[in-house]
Amino acid sequence: MNLPGPCFKNKENRAAAWLWVTAVSLLAALPLLLSGPTEGHDFRFHVGSWMATLEFWHSGHFYPHWVRFVHFGAGEPRLLFYPPLSWMLGAALGAILPWKLVPFALAWIFLFLAGFCTRRLAGEFLSDQVAVLAGCSSVFSIYLLYCIYERCAWAELT
Repeated sequence: MNLPGPCFKNKENRAAAWLWVTAVSLLAALPLLLSGPTEGHDFRFHVGSWMATLEFWHSGHFYPHWVRFVHFGAGEPRLLFYPPLSWMLGAALGAILPWKLVPFALAWIFLFLAGFCTRRLAGEFLSDQVAVLAGCSSVFSIYLLYCIYERCAWAELT
């Protein structure tokens, strides 16, 4: 039985694939950089989680569970119900970038990972060029762009 081998056998094709997926994901996230994030119904919620997580990290708690500043000080366990990568990555980016750039950087990372993973999977069964096209086109998935630009649903992107 002849199974497909590893995709992108030579380094030139791998480098070109990385560059294409990087460029396309930057292009898809560029409106966030130029005009800032939209005020989707989840935007303030996630930014609050990022800031709360960064505050917890500064006080020595690496994996916080309870955000105390919501519901008039009563708090809620929002950090238990959402994927840790969404709020931890947002907090980590907020520690090294200005808060205005965090939505752009987060969107770019998630779009790049979606394109890269699609390209890698398609490369197992298709030619190198078609796999790169599949990865680049997956970056412009309507659902991904809707989650970023309309809803600001960072946890769903994770």
